[in-house]
Amino acid sequence: VPKGSVLLTCIGSTIGKAAIASCDLSTNQQINSLICSEKILPEYLIVWIQNNLEVIKKYTGIQAVPIINKSTLANIDVDVPFLEEQLKLVMVVREMDSLRHKLKKKGVILTNLTKSLFVQDSD
Repeated sequence: VPKGSVLLTCIGSTIGKAAIASCDLSTNQQINSLICSEKILPEYLIVWIQNNLEVIKKYTGIQAVPIINKSTLANIDVDVPFLEEQLKLVMVVREMDSLRHKLKKKGVILTNLTKSLFVQDSD
């Protein structure tokens, strides 16, 4: 699998987890490798997958362990805007993720601060 490919788990409760290959690699059959053309940014495909998991999961069928095979995955339509628009969308999503992370971190701090108000001094 070439560097820059999108790796997608396609079995079990982890269906839809995706990453970009940072080097050439090999995978097992539980991971589908999506090689993007010059018309689609791997980062955009990741964002699309993360925001369309229900679309992907509806193709898994009804079985004990959900699974989606490569040929079924290849038939899912992905909206692909022009590269400039893809890049803008990726940047906006990254900024939103950064803000979400910062808010989560502040929430933990506030929760700990609130709990500390109720901790009695043992002296």
